[in-house]
Amino acid sequence: MPRDQLTKSDLASGALRLFPPLLRGAALDDQNFRQQVGLATDAVIRLDKAGADFQRSSLFSTIRKLYQDPKQDLEVRDKSGLTWRLALSETGESVLVKRDDTRFGLPNFVCMSPNQNERIEWFDREAARFELNDEYSSRWRQILIARPVEDEEVDELFSEIRLTPLFVADSIAAHLRGEELSLLTLVPSEVRYYDRLVGAPSPNADLQSYIEICARPRFKAWTAAKFEGLKRSLLFSSHSLFSNAIPLNEYSKKDVATLFAQLEERGDRVSQVGAVETGLLHLDEFPELEPHIVKIAELIAADDPQDTEGRMTLLSSLIVLVDGEMARTGVGRDRPVFWRRLAAIAQASVIERAMVAVGVPPSFIQQWAFPARGALYYLRAFIDLRREPRWLPDFVLQNQLKAELIGRVYSAGFNSVAKLQSVGARALFASDDNAPIKAQIKFPFAFLPGPLEGGVESILEMPSDIESSLRRALESEEPSSEDFISLVNSPLIFKIGPQLAQLAAQALRRAKYELRNMRSQDEAFALLSGLATVAAVTRSAELADEVRILVRVFRRKPGADIAPDSAMRIALICAASNADKPKWCTFVGDWLTELSFEDMSRETATNLHEHIRLLCKLEPDLWETCGRAEAALAAYVDSSAN
Repeated sequence: MPRDQLTKSDLASGALRLFPPLLRGAALDDQNFRQQVGLATDAVIRLDKAGADFQRSSLFSTIRKLYQDPKQDLEVRDKSGLTWRLALSETGESVLVKRDDTRFGLPNFVCMSPNQNERIEWFDREAARFELNDEYSSRWRQILIARPVEDEEVDELFSEIRLTPLFVADSIAAHLRGEELSLLTLVPSEVRYYDRLVGAPSPNADLQSYIEICARPRFKAWTAAKFEGLKRSLLFSSHSLFSNAIPLNEYSKKDVATLFAQLEERGDRVSQVGAVETGLLHLDEFPELEPHIVKIAELIAADDPQDTEGRMTLLSSLIVLVDGEMARTGVGRDRPVFWRRLAAIAQASVIERAMVAVGVPPSFIQQWAFPARGALYYLRAFIDLRREPRWLPDFVLQNQLKAELIGRVYSAGFNSVAKLQSVGARALFASDDNAPIKAQIKFPFAFLPGPLEGGVESILEMPSDIESSLRRALESEEPSSEDFISLVNSPLIFKIGPQLAQLAAQALRRAKYELRNMRSQDEAFALLSGLATVAAVTRSAELADEVRILVRVFRRKPGADIAPDSAMRIALICAASNADKPKWCTFVGDWLTELSFEDMSRETATNLHEHIRLLCKLEPDLWETCGRAEAALAAYVDSSAN
């Protein structure tokens, strides 16, 4: 064809053939790009029930003709040449596929009908059914008013419906009944799904403003949905501020009592804790809830974190699975950290509800959650420390989850003890050290920050006697490891300023990085991690630099056994002393480069290399500062393989 006769679509089609399939596919997936260059795509649709493949254009063209004349019975050929017959169901909406003795229904394709009223009636019904009422739904409604959807738009429209919390919850339950696991089904990869689940935050939102601006209005609006509205509100219960904001008194006694009974029987643990908190807060208005609250509290208290079939194991595994998958797909990467954790825990709770209802054992998830997404979860959480330094990745493990939840249950009961009527309830929530719930409150674990509190400064001032003793220890001429213990236990409990971090840095220099009374490798790692946490929480770059030297000195001692992966962990905690991202990247890059040039086995180098590559994929800005480390490890691994 002469060059002057080539169209824009001809040029675009030819140019795309020069690119690899992955890039070509990504370009063709962009509807705006296709429209600008005048390209259209076709696809092959697989109908599993028929065991046949159809060209999308051929199948959809036939379906459009059916909606033009519903009395027709039309033929369509599959890719292998076999002929199938299509007809509309008696309702005039669903499409029936027939061949010989095979007969089954397809999804509703009324969106392709030429009848505007039919299209709008169908969409409004589906939107109401799945509570699709945001700006995306408005856009689709305008399209359906103007015209039938095009072939390429059909799946986009259906995806909009599939990305609603009600549709996803139903899909997960159906999926689990098949005893299979697909992360695509369990953890949606589109951020707008999570916006519908827990609300979209403003760019600079913090936890408190998010509750007031986003959560409270949603809770208020959901009261119109009655039982289901309250059930959805409780998914926010990863922090007590959310459950205390639920307007329980605006729901009917019947709906509240029904939901609490259901939660007692098969509720997810996060919603159960939220129910205890909001139930106790409104107990004077709903006294009939007391037996349910007592039973739910007893169930939480009875949880054994070590039980592989226990609910703490299940919740821990699901949070890691969801958060790790969200990290892999980049969902919420630029959102506030607390929001992403809120969304992850809410989705984990949706899955937990379905698992409990279907009867799937916790070990079914636990066996592969950590191997499949554990590294992604941990590295994302370490990256998040730069923005929210007070919640550490290990706090997701069963023991700390149990301490967090039982601490909230006890606090709610303690604050509402005057409302309790029965002797059993008052005994359960009693402040006596031997009382069933109080006996499980252990310091400091029940007082550590919750998953949404990584960016919230503690309001507890350090007791003056502890602070005085700590200052004396840090100012001593020859500080020992024991002198730092009170300090490393403090930043996640008490409000401490940079002065103590500065004293600690000076003490390390004064001791010439030789700490007496270090009894074991575990004790050394705990101390180093603790000092790194102090540096992170107080944003003390000075202490972070001293901890780096201390780690270097300790690892060079004969018999020291702090592996490179463990040193990397300490480095990533220390790095959070720099809230400024470029400085954080430089700190991480310098320390990991130093680690990467040390002597190590091929297996150790391979693990470290994989972690650094994954870290850089999660935070691409790190490639600039970690490139040398990655290259050195890659070269070593390749050379040692030969």
